[in-house]
Amino acid sequence: MSDPIEDIKTLVKCRYPLIGIQSWEEERIEYLLQQVSLLVNIPLFVWTSTRGLARYGKSEGMYNSLEPMQVLNIVHNGMEAIYLLKDFHHYLQDKLISRKLRDLCTIFHSSFKSIVISSPNIEVPLELKKDFVLYDLQLPNQDEIYRVMMETMNRIAKQVNFRLKLPREDLLRLAREMTGLTQREVERVISRAILSNNMLSEKDIGQILEFKKNIVEEGGILEYYHDPIEFPYIGGFKRFKVWLSRRKGAFSGKAREHGLQFPRGVLLLGVPGCGKSLCSRIIAKYWGLPLLKLDPAGLYDKYIGETEKNLRAVIKLSEAMAPAVLWIDEIEKGFSLTGSSDPDGGLSKRILGTFLNWMQEKKKPVFIVATSNDVSLLPPEFLRKGRFDEIFFVDLPRAEERLEIFKILLTKHKQKPAEFDLPLLVANSEGFSGAEIEQAITSALYSAFSGAGKVTTKLILEELEQTHPLSETRREDIEELREWARERAVMVS
Repeated sequence: MSDPIEDIKTLVKCRYPLIGIQSWEEERIEYLLQQVSLLVNIPLFVWTSTRGLARYGKSEGMYNSLEPMQVLNIVHNGMEAIYLLKDFHHYLQDKLISRKLRDLCTIFHSSFKSIVISSPNIEVPLELKKDFVLYDLQLPNQDEIYRVMMETMNRIAKQVNFRLKLPREDLLRLAREMTGLTQREVERVISRAILSNNMLSEKDIGQILEFKKNIVEEGGILEYYHDPIEFPYIGGFKRFKVWLSRRKGAFSGKAREHGLQFPRGVLLLGVPGCGKSLCSRIIAKYWGLPLLKLDPAGLYDKYIGETEKNLRAVIKLSEAMAPAVLWIDEIEKGFSLTGSSDPDGGLSKRILGTFLNWMQEKKKPVFIVATSNDVSLLPPEFLRKGRFDEIFFVDLPRAEERLEIFKILLTKHKQKPAEFDLPLLVANSEGFSGAEIEQAITSALYSAFSGAGKVTTKLILEELEQTHPLSETRREDIEELREWARERAVMVS
């Protein structure tokens, strides 16, 4: 796993004159640069437009250092050091500032000075690109989070007495669970958990994970499932289950020792309501990984640049939480390229290209589970070999699979399968999807509840008879999908 301190130290030692660190975490950037300054034995100075330039740890800025040109003149004549300029990206488009920076770059090649500009997003003007290196600071890893947790607890211990009822192994597990949060968010959630009852115990872990869920879902693009599914069973899918079981330990260090690469992902195509979305949650549950659900349509924003930023945020968060499962439901809603027109100025193509490149080149163990109901809307790039580990086709369940589905769903709804005529239910549900079978059982439960009676085989049969399944209403579409999958996909059963 990449160490940001080592990465930034390398950039400074290689005498990159202009370094841009893209991140929301200003305090963390300061901490990392301070560690780098100690390692390379040069001081760190920090500038803001409200305080001016000051040595790290000092509260007051230098005289006449508030303006951008003033601070650059000070850097020009100042000692060898790392100069952190916060939010200085606002001034990069100014012609005089850009010219001054180019002058400094020439001087810096023969001295041990680096200007570091920090911002969530930095647009580098053309004339500075050759001297500017951008470093995308990833979210804190488990080791960093553990350090922040311990520092936060030590700080709180100086103010109040609290009981720590978690052994070290549980604290390490908690640090792993909090990957995906910023340093400040970790500090906040640990402080909140401790100060709510002057204790940090097993009971607080659920509260911490709920806080993380709220943070992840704040933007409305991702959903977070710590425990992906309460009832982790699915009828049928025998071939798919074998495929999963063979890869269960593929994210471990032992797999790396055997020369195995991380699994990339799967594309699940098929009839709506037959368990594709359920599969995504079961994969995460079975492999013991956190699950992120991406709404692909939610990536798009009306403001210029926001869509690309949303995608970068999704990638960054997914990689921070790795190993993890990223579930993209109905992927064609966000990555389809229908027609030859270009109404969005090429945005869809850029987003698709960025996402495909990440799928191909990603180094972190993020397993992608993409589902689709309409393969005709998917770009051919998604379907070529090597993009996914496998393309599976999910068809309507056969008789033996429907028998298994009825047993699972009746048990899920607190019924005893042995009290029902399962062969009769199976015979009368030909052409039904799993979702349609569950809806029939649910409707029968409502009928029994409203009549103060007990759900019976007869009630479920009545609901099945009143249902017109997709196999009837969309027969031609389903046959067309089956025909496409016959030579291009692997059947899940």
